[in-house]
Amino acid sequence: MSGTLSESLCILLAKRRAILNNRKAPIRLEIDNPYRDINGNTKKDASGIDITTDRIYERRKAEILQYNNTSTVQGKLTWAQRYKQTVENIGRTCPEDLYLSTSSSSAGIPGPSFNIQYRPEVPLYGYAMNAQQLGIPNIGSLDAWTFNTGTNIQAPSGEWVTFIRIFHNIDNIDSEQENKDYEFVMDIPIGLYVAGDISGDDITQPSNHTSINTIKVRILDHLGNVLESESDLTDEQITDISLNYEIDSSNNFYAIKYLGNLSFSPTLNIETLSYYEIQFKFGIENDDTNEYESDSYVSSVYMNLTSNNVDTSMNITNVDLVDGDGYDYSMPTYTDFTIIGTAQT
Repeated sequence: MSGTLSESLCILLAKRRAILNNRKAPIRLEIDNPYRDINGNTKKDASGIDITTDRIYERRKAEILQYNNTSTVQGKLTWAQRYKQTVENIGRTCPEDLYLSTSSSSAGIPGPSFNIQYRPEVPLYGYAMNAQQLGIPNIGSLDAWTFNTGTNIQAPSGEWVTFIRIFHNIDNIDSEQENKDYEFVMDIPIGLYVAGDISGDDITQPSNHTSINTIKVRILDHLGNVLESESDLTDEQITDISLNYEIDSSNNFYAIKYLGNLSFSPTLNIETLSYYEIQFKFGIENDDTNEYESDSYVSSVYMNLTSNNVDTSMNITNVDLVDGDGYDYSMPTYTDFTIIGTAQT
């Protein structure tokens, strides 16, 4: 019995570790050091004078004395009123009087007397504002699941490459933890990429093309075990399009074109510490017989292609998309990656 419990605990801990390694870190409250910069050098104010504890304290106290309105007792002066009264008592009536020095005892500040002066060039530190963003999320509005993926994920032909990890959102302590199936609808921007280096050799085949002929997908658990055997995806918008390119120089070259969005809709069970890794494998067909430098020719797929890479090339001309019937194919309007998870009833 103890052995079974121990194994179950190890499994849960392994799942939790996988989730923690892939979860998006929450926004942190960054505390700035008022005295030293990131290189350890003493900070200076706008006048070029070193910032010290006493100067920060003086700046903060002068700020508080201007706006303090905490007194509600009739007839009791606030610190601001005392500060104003002190200034008026020594005959200062101009706006510039705010910047003149006075004693702390005259402003009603307890303790040993010291000179206080409003110095706007000293940064205001440790002064609480009415609204302060501390990066604490609204836990109640979070989903029971979350995900982690990247952009411009390169997938060479015939290799399994992880695209996305979907897992239980451990930051949402209020979500239902009972077993529930979710259908995840994903639209993934796909680009086709080719690159090579002929380096002075003759170009034997100026016109070339490459295309995706197969797409396979599989789902793994937190340990890399295959949960669902590989299956074929059919998307003619992706597999029926080829990238045609003409090489007119022997320099290094590359080209990438956006083909469209690949749709995929798995159903996954979301429960406590559930974790899934989705991988794709693309079969790429090439028609290019030029003599390239050793291992320099590359053709691959880019998953979650970004908008700045939809149509880029270097040292290559006439890069076009062609459909299965040999007709020119207009590159579709780019659409960002989306994922929607819907609980199944």
